Amino acid sequence: MRYRILFTLPNFKTAGSQYVLKSVALGLNTSQFEAFVSVESYPELIPEEIPLTHRLRQQNTKSVKKDALHFSDLLKKNDIHLVHSWDYKSNFYEALGCRLARVPYVYTKKNASWSKRWLVKSILAKKIAYDNPSMKQRFFSGWFIKYKIQFIPHGVDIKRFRPLKNVQKTTNFSLCCVGNINANKNQKFLIEILHHLPKEIELYLYGKAEPDYLRLLKNRVKELQLGNRVYFKSFVDQSKLPKVINQHWVMALTSFKEGLPVSVLEGLACGLPVLCSDSGGGTQYIFEKQMGGKCLPIDDKKAAINYLMSLYMDKKKYKETSMEAKELARTHFSLDKEIDAYEQLYLKMLPS
Repeated sequence: MRYRILFTLPNFKTAGSQYVLKSVALGLNTSQFEAFVSVESYPELIPEEIPLTHRLRQQNTKSVKKDALHFSDLLKKNDIHLVHSWDYKSNFYEALGCRLARVPYVYTKKNASWSKRWLVKSILAKKIAYDNPSMKQRFFSGWFIKYKIQFIPHGVDIKRFRPLKNVQKTTNFSLCCVGNINANKNQKFLIEILHHLPKEIELYLYGKAEPDYLRLLKNRVKELQLGNRVYFKSFVDQSKLPKVINQHWVMALTSFKEGLPVSVLEGLACGLPVLCSDSGGGTQYIFEKQMGGKCLPIDDKKAAINYLMSLYMDKKKYKETSMEAKELARTHFSLDKEIDAYEQLYLKMLPS
C-alpha cells in the first residue's frame, strides 16, 4: 500500500518553508508514499514537479468551522492518509479538519512565535516536529504535548550544494550573506567589522531588501568609505544558489533571531567556513562540535574579526575548516537524513 501524504503551505510565494517542503515531498520513497501538495493561494506557483492531479486547493475564509469542514471534505475526497503542515501561522483549522476526517496531522514548527492558538494546534496534532532544540523547553514542556514531539533538523541536498570545481572564486577574499536584507538579519554588523579588516576583504549581500534598512546600510557604507568593498545583490533563485555560494570564501549570517538557518547549512555543504551569530538554539546545535565555523555572540565584533583574520591569514587553517564544513553537512545535515526521519515519523502515525 502507498500512503497518500498531503503537504500543506499557505503558498509558494511568501512562505519561507517552500524549498524545504518541496525537497521533502519530492524526496519521499515512492514505493511507500505518494506526495500531494495543498495551498490557500497562488496555486499556479506550486512547483511543476508536482503533478497537476496532486495539487489541491484549500480555503481560508477566517471561519474556523467552515474552513475545517472544507478541509475535512478535501481529505476524504482525495483519500489522504496523513497531513503534514508547514504553515508558519497559528491557524488550527487544518488540525481540526483532520480530526473530523480521522486523518493523522503533524506540523513542523519553525518560527519563534507562540500563542493560545499554537497551543490549540498542538493539542489537536498527533505529532509535532521542530528544528530548533531550544523549542523543546520553550514551547513543548507541558505533559500533554511533550510526548508528541520529535526533533528533526533541516537537511541540505548535498548532491546540489557541494564544492564546484568549475566555479572560480572571487579574486579578493569575500564574505557572502544570503537572506532577506532586513534589521533582524543584522547585515549592519558585517559592514562594521569589514571596516576593521584588510581592504582586500569584500562583502556580498544577497536577498530581497527592506527599503528603509537598505538605505541605512548604504549610508553606513558611505560613512565608512566601503563603497568599493560592499556589493548589494538581489535575490538569488534556488537553482543558481550553489554556483553563487561557491564563488565566495566565507558564509556569514549574523542574525538576531534564527531557527536552524538553511543558508548556513548550504554554505557548509559547499565547503565554506561559516561565521554566524548565536541567534538561538539552532545555531548552537549546528556548531556544537566546533566544526566548519564559529558561532559567536551577536555583539562580539572583536571575536568575529579575529576569526575572519585567522582564515584570511592562514591558508592551512582555511583548508582544514573548509573540509570540516563539508564533512559536517554530509554527516549530520544531509537532506536524506531529514527525509528518512520524516518517513519514520509518518510510519509511526499510520496504520500498519
